Amino acid sequence: MGMLWLLFLLLGHCNGFKVVRLNFKVIPSHYEITVTPYIFKGDGGPEWTFDAVVEITMKAKLLDVRSITLHAYKLNITGSTLTCDDDRKRNLIARHPTYQNETQLLTYELLDALEKDVECFLEIEYSGLISNDMLGLYRSTYWEAGKLKRLAVTQFEHSSARRFMPCFDEPEFKANFTLVVRRREYMRSWSNMPLERTDKDPYADFFLDTFHTTPQISPYHLAFMVSEYTNRTGEDSIGMITRPEMQGYTDYGTKVAVNAIKYFSEYFDFPYSKFMPKLDLVALPDFSKGAMENPGLITFREALSLYVPNKGSLAQKAKIARVISHELAHNWFGNLVTCMFWSHLWLNEGFATYFEHSPIPGVEETTHLSAQFTINAVHRALLADSTNTTFPLVNKKIETQNHIERMFGPISYAKGASVIRMLAHHIGEENMKSALRMYIKDRQFKTASDVDLLRMLRKVAVREDNIDGVFYSFVVEPGYPLVTVRMNETRDSVTLTQKRYFSHAVSSSCKDHPRACFWVIPITYVSKNQYSFNDTKTRVVMHDIEVTFNVTPVPNTWIIFNVQHIGYYRVNYDFESWNRIIDGLKAPDHDGIHELNRAQIIDDLMNLAKSDHIPYCTAFNMLEYLKTETSYIPWKMAMKNFQFIIYRTPAYDTKALRKYVLELIENIYKKLQFMPDPSDNQLVSSHRSLILKMACKFGLHDCLVKAREQFNKFKKDDTYDIPVDIRQVVFCVGVREGGKDAFNFLWKRYKLENVETEQITILSALACTNTDATVRDFLDKIFSSDVRENMKLKTFTMLATQNPANYIRLWDYVKNNLDEMSLKLSNGYQDVAQYFVVVVNQMKTRKERSNFQRFINDQIEKFDIYFMELVTAEQKLGEVLDWDEEHMPKIVKIMKYSCNKNIAGRLAARTISIILSIAVMVIQW
Repeated sequence: MGMLWLLFLLLGHCNGFKVVRLNFKVIPSHYEITVTPYIFKGDGGPEWTFDAVVEITMKAKLLDVRSITLHAYKLNITGSTLTCDDDRKRNLIARHPTYQNETQLLTYELLDALEKDVECFLEIEYSGLISNDMLGLYRSTYWEAGKLKRLAVTQFEHSSARRFMPCFDEPEFKANFTLVVRRREYMRSWSNMPLERTDKDPYADFFLDTFHTTPQISPYHLAFMVSEYTNRTGEDSIGMITRPEMQGYTDYGTKVAVNAIKYFSEYFDFPYSKFMPKLDLVALPDFSKGAMENPGLITFREALSLYVPNKGSLAQKAKIARVISHELAHNWFGNLVTCMFWSHLWLNEGFATYFEHSPIPGVEETTHLSAQFTINAVHRALLADSTNTTFPLVNKKIETQNHIERMFGPISYAKGASVIRMLAHHIGEENMKSALRMYIKDRQFKTASDVDLLRMLRKVAVREDNIDGVFYSFVVEPGYPLVTVRMNETRDSVTLTQKRYFSHAVSSSCKDHPRACFWVIPITYVSKNQYSFNDTKTRVVMHDIEVTFNVTPVPNTWIIFNVQHIGYYRVNYDFESWNRIIDGLKAPDHDGIHELNRAQIIDDLMNLAKSDHIPYCTAFNMLEYLKTETSYIPWKMAMKNFQFIIYRTPAYDTKALRKYVLELIENIYKKLQFMPDPSDNQLVSSHRSLILKMACKFGLHDCLVKAREQFNKFKKDDTYDIPVDIRQVVFCVGVREGGKDAFNFLWKRYKLENVETEQITILSALACTNTDATVRDFLDKIFSSDVRENMKLKTFTMLATQNPANYIRLWDYVKNNLDEMSLKLSNGYQDVAQYFVVVVNQMKTRKERSNFQRFINDQIEKFDIYFMELVTAEQKLGEVLDWDEEHMPKIVKIMKYSCNKNIAGRLAARTISIILSIAVMVIQW
């Protein structure tokens, strides 16, 4: 590591704005906000700005309170008064407020101490920007009938309510909000609550929309929008708000919302109507997140809320259902009951992720979401939670805004959901339902911590469940266990041992102090002779590092632990047990092994091989069974895991990789066929898309021929619709093989397209381009206004990964256009750092790593606090290159010759060597 890098690490550079928790000396109860957004020139103020006034009702909860501290960011305070009930005429503010930019805290010093429990009213006049970074009150545009339209909308989670108004911007400071929006006559406004009244502004050409007061919500839940959108409200006061031309595509999203609200209201025994009087789903063209659960006014990206039948695949339709279900589940977990602070975010996001896979009537039948939990959540969690930089579900080490941002990732979402699923099966799903109903009723309109949830779990669990031990070991401890199974010679007794699993060899206190890193684990298992895959009941609660117990003998067959991948842990086996399992997978009908366990075995084996717990020969021996696998979920798990090898192989032997992959997918390609069938369900459709991408990527002749036929037909006849479920694959082949002509053709289609789902499909296909000229052209387009802000990084990433050589072109581009990119991206060098990380993740050689180090060493001042992201990426690249050198030559040999051939070859060579030695001895004798 270069000296500058080392110096940077030793200095411990600041990693974002500091988080200093507010005290509870003063508690707000109500906000009244009047806001005027200036969206156009001539609106009365500078365009893309706003003026506002907020009155915050509050009480001092302690004696001798002589100051008030709250949050604000990028606001211009123009006037402030504080009065209290005992003297409404006297302004108690001593001087202009002080502001700490590092903590975003605004403090008012007072002339006298506030009296405890007396209502006071802090009124603040201020102005701010309607931002271009999709945070706070932000701007967006869209085209309609050839005209560019504008809108303003909010996104406050996690710490951006303070960008719109001075407030107590932490989840625990719940209050009621009354909002008044001043807007032009031709525009409309929407907020969390229904409109109470509209008044004409007597002094200007504006109208004032006053909304009903909200129930108790956190500041980050307040939301509103001003636009020329239209809405359609249907059953149970549930509607969708969209740009006018998209109103015809709201039926599916509305149907999912209606069914989900009914399902969750009954499941939690708490009707949605007891919380909010209406529900609007808003489809936005620009949105930094996938969706946001604002009570009563949930915001979405268009592609995640509007299903356009000839533009969206069945997989996209299922994703819309999953995202809408996730956001609606938040009404109970996040909105009605809110995590006390971001350190407990899993209580919001873990439950929403868990319930997004619910078997909702009218939705589950076509989406099969409940069956996809392991690939959507468990796999993602296990991958993220296997490093030495992971953190526990309850993470008390939050010191900066970047730490909060990091909470919004796979640990809070996917691990949280996986642990909840394990707990539900451990204590019984009906018991879990009862506990959650009590939890919601107990904490309604309040905040909650892990202790509040555990109290309710204790009420339904039995002593044998050891609910405290299981709960705390998986909620408070980072990482997860690897359970190793060893059977005795007669295979009627099992010894389990556990240790923390790491994806790479790391220095850890677990090695010296194993008891500091162990879990109380609900163990499930099934064998050919005992129990059923449909029975996920806990058989043993593992309380220690090692446990031994008897099982029904399995002398000639398999025993599998972690039934349906319910438990949040990995499983390793002794050599013979692995062989029995692999034999079962290769048997007819996979010997009855459940498809979720087939996926689990793939996931565990590939990761255990990657982390040197087992030889890669065992993993590749298992992968051979895929030649007879016909289910989507095991194949999806296999491709997720194999993707890493695909990325790393080009530096070693692409031909061996191509031959191996094509042999592996040959049978399933023939079964699924290239063209979709109208009777296909979502799983079959997703399976075909997965296999076709691999088949065409690695040059399967039949796949390429059919893709060319479809693309050429589309080019000649623009009224021809390529079947939407194979459209991306066809476009990709066309662009990859068609050079500049095909690229320009598809780019024109993108420019004419006004449906986000299709825009994403086209951008993904354009990322398949592979010439110097077209890659450079595409990069210029990505960083222009032609590609929306929320699609730039994703498109850049696809361009880096779709073709093995593209990352070199991207590296040249970003290092030569560093300063220009910083000006074009909303957050300057903070955003640029993310693009560098994408490129570094694709690098293949030591020389490339050295070049990256040398270049970035000269850029420390530009990247400032975000330089640490580049340091981390470089360190990870070093680890990957070490891994490559140790493993990739072996993997390439396995793909070329297979393990059996390797063994046979070594035995043959050894035999020949022995024969020659004997011959020499005979001659000498």
